Amino acid sequence: MKAKRLIISLSIALAVFSLPLNAQNFSIGIQGNVNEYSGDLNPNQFNFYQFLFPQAGGGIFFQERLSPSFNLLQSFSYDRVRYQLKDYSRGFDADIYNLSLQLKYKFNNNYILREQSFFQPYLIAGAGASFIDSHPFTGNPGVIANPSYLTAWRPHLQGGIGINFKINNTISIQLSNILNMPLDDSWDGLVAGNNYDIYLQHSAALVLTFKKANKIDSDHDGVYDNRDECPNTPIGTKVDRHGCPEAEKDSDGDGVFDSRDKCPNTGRGIKVDYFGCPVTVTQPVATTVTTTYTTPQVQQPQTQAQPQTQPIIVQQQQPVIIDTDGDGLPDQDDKCPTVPGPVSNYGCPEIKEEVKRRMDYAMHNINFETNSAVILKTSYPVLDDVVVLLNQFAEYDLRISGHTDSRGDDSYNNRLSRSRAEVVRKYFIEKGINASRIKTGAYGKHKPVSSNETSIGRAENRRAELELILK
Repeated sequence: MKAKRLIISLSIALAVFSLPLNAQNFSIGIQGNVNEYSGDLNPNQFNFYQFLFPQAGGGIFFQERLSPSFNLLQSFSYDRVRYQLKDYSRGFDADIYNLSLQLKYKFNNNYILREQSFFQPYLIAGAGASFIDSHPFTGNPGVIANPSYLTAWRPHLQGGIGINFKINNTISIQLSNILNMPLDDSWDGLVAGNNYDIYLQHSAALVLTFKKANKIDSDHDGVYDNRDECPNTPIGTKVDRHGCPEAEKDSDGDGVFDSRDKCPNTGRGIKVDYFGCPVTVTQPVATTVTTTYTTPQVQQPQTQAQPQTQPIIVQQQQPVIIDTDGDGLPDQDDKCPTVPGPVSNYGCPEIKEEVKRRMDYAMHNINFETNSAVILKTSYPVLDDVVVLLNQFAEYDLRISGHTDSRGDDSYNNRLSRSRAEVVRKYFIEKGINASRIKTGAYGKHKPVSSNETSIGRAENRRAELELILK
């Protein structure tokens, strides 16, 4: 018993300490197992899914996300496997402790299924070491007898299928069938032929996913990127605990925040300009101006002519302020003079939250082949959605910023990020967007949004950012 406890403790410790400590996205799973045997005692047939001698086991695994397609797992499991011939003449009861390294291929990789799909099927393969403690199991009813068939460490191979049901970003339920092959032909008490004995592990697991906090604050607003809901806040803007601008006050209710309002006591309902001052349209005003002029003097015999005056009417016109779209902002200050919009947005229609979410999703889902400016086909639907938004908001231009991870020198990364921005720009132009509306920039590795110490962080840094800007 002490030996078994030592094996379990050692296996779990090895699994924990082998977990990459800098993983940005990792999971912990706790599972229950039921195992079925196939080997020399039942040759040329599989008794799987008949559950003749079901034995319960359990395990724990640690999982790191390597890419949208692959996860790396370190797992420990305790499997109980039992089988007996129908005449009760031969059988075995085995305790098997597995310590494994596994690679999982996920179908929810944005090629086949969306990465955030509820149903997430996968394939898994692995290898490791098994400690096998096997005993005879004979008689009716069967009993365990000594001596042991086998008590030893053996290498093993694994392969199987499964499906993950994503409940939310933290919790998942996972079902799997994994075929285990300890590389030993004697653990079932019979050596026959060259085939190894195998068993099928049916498991159900509760999976908890965690995302490691990054000490990165790209927009320098005091809120780290991993919890910043507004990651591109202008420098100097006051933000709340979510990293979004604090709601400014509009004391007089004229639609212009107090920080910009030069007429802070304007009443509600009064049209104001960009600076919060009343907008009035002045019609031509006639102003009477009296001037004095002297008529030529005519020599009279005895009378001196007196100066004569007469009024002259002069028309003076005040400038007419034009507001074509009637949004309260004069055309001369209105960036969208023919489309109404709030003065707080320079007279242009505001971008709705739904549109902002779509742009944010696009920004994080434009992916490229490694060390290449070739857009992955999974990004085409995302880019097409941006084309729709650009057609809806003709008053806005688009800024594309190319970025890379930290690998490679500066000149290479600058060229690569510029190429990525340009290839996205070309895609939009080919979809009918006017080239003059699209601006590009290249920042190489100098504006990371995640740690470059992990594969996940580097993948997040290889990106093309998109931003709608007023013309």
